[in-house]
Amino acid sequence: MSPRDDQQSPLHYFILVGLTHKNYFKWSQIVDTLLKVRGKQSHITEGGPTKDDRNFTTWDEEDAMIKAIR
Repeated sequence: MSPRDDQQSPLHYFILVGLTHKNYFKWSQIVDTLLKVRGKQSHITEGGPTKDDRNFTTWDEEDAMIKAIR
């Protein structure tokens, strides 16, 4: 993985802080902060582009990565 790939992938940072039934509050703070820093909080707070938008594919791939955070 190149340094640039690492900068683009929020999943890399969640390997050590997995979501459990006991740590939701701490986990959610970390997720919120990371999404803000990466400029991706809109994936949680807003709807995405329509499927006919030229940016949809990129947004959809990023959104899938964010949904995979556990």
